[in-house]
Amino acid sequence: MDIKLQIQELEQNVWDERFFPLLKNKINCLESAIEKIIEYEKKHGKNERLEEVLSIANQKLLKYKIDFKKPFEIQLQENKVALEKEYDEARKDIIRTRMMNNYISMKDFDRAYAVGMELLSWCHLDVWWLMNVLIEQKAIVGNKIKEVQDLYFEHLTKFKDNSYLWNSLMEVFMLAPEQISIGYVDEIFQMSHSDGVKKANVNWNDMGRVYFEKRAFTKAIDSYLEAVEQLRPSNKNYSKHLAIYYGNISEAYTQLNEFDTAIAYANKGIEMEFDNKTLIELKLTALCKNLQSDMAKEFKDEICKDFPHMRERLEEVIKEHKDR
Repeated sequence: MDIKLQIQELEQNVWDERFFPLLKNKINCLESAIEKIIEYEKKHGKNERLEEVLSIANQKLLKYKIDFKKPFEIQLQENKVALEKEYDEARKDIIRTRMMNNYISMKDFDRAYAVGMELLSWCHLDVWWLMNVLIEQKAIVGNKIKEVQDLYFEHLTKFKDNSYLWNSLMEVFMLAPEQISIGYVDEIFQMSHSDGVKKANVNWNDMGRVYFEKRAFTKAIDSYLEAVEQLRPSNKNYSKHLAIYYGNISEAYTQLNEFDTAIAYANKGIEMEFDNKTLIELKLTALCKNLQSDMAKEFKDEICKDFPHMRERLEEVIKEHKDR
């Protein structure tokens, strides 16, 4: 997605997910409590029942710091002030996000990083996709790497159903994969299956890639298969994504020396994208490692009839495995 479109999406999320629900909840809770207080005042006067309702209302609105012992007019005014403060914070979030994007455009990565970490420290989780831009630009180095990884895992623990966090998994992991143990990856995997996490929000392919990087190939396959399961035909890039997932499964089975299965999944991927160079190489590699040199040569010749430009690379693949 284009950066400007992502910024627009983020701005909309700020208003839709942060400000308006908060405004609606505060006003509804306040109005409901006041109505009950007035109702009981009329029916019972200031007696135990009124005190009970006041206590319930205070508990319900405790997080908004509204004191029902104060006159209603003051409560409403204070609530208005709180809402205006929240509104102002939401506007500041949008401004900070634009600043971060501008700093990235100017390649002023240090300032972009500082603004991004400020936003993330307030749990503004949608910013992770912009943080990934800094990761791609190799702008997060040195002690910043651990800072980003620690904050990421802290957020993921608290907000397990956030799709932005799951889509940032591979990028954050690859900052310094050696710093992350297989045990911690297992914890993340268990988190993905915990209550309250929609499977559709988890980036299962990236989960598999993380396991693959840690050479846990069987666990990688389990995640890749979940990615296939969650993919819907209505996805506009359905064939492309399915081909990628099948290719990843094929590569993992090759690492496990289960070459027949690797070839089968490579074939599935090629059925989705017959000209996919990666899938073709994966199948050819599995054939060579399975000591099926005749079939490898036959497959190579068949591909080169339709795609002669691949000949040199495919011959290199065969030679690499022949020399081993």
